[in-house]
Amino acid sequence: MQKKNIALIYGGISSERDVSLNSGRQVHDALDKEKYAIQTYDPATDIPRLVADANKIDCALIILHGPYGEDGTIQGLLDLLDIPYQARVFWVAPWP
Repeated sequence: MQKKNIALIYGGISSERDVSLNSGRQVHDALDKEKYAIQTYDPATDIPRLVADANKIDCALIILHGPYGEDGTIQGLLDLLDIPYQARVFWVAPWP
């Protein structure tokens, strides 16, 4: 069975970056490496690489907190790149 290519997106630029980094590491550790080839992406530095890799990604897991992660920003980018992601329901969180 071929491994699914997973983009694990965590970190980011919000004030909740540290929480996201911790959550992302926990998710990475919990994923079955026998089933999934996991590439990590931090939106603070890796957006160009995410765009370049888009055609190789089967699914993204968004582990971002706060603005840019929970406001539809990263979801909109993934939609444009045609990368499926968990909870693919577009909604906007009430950020100031």
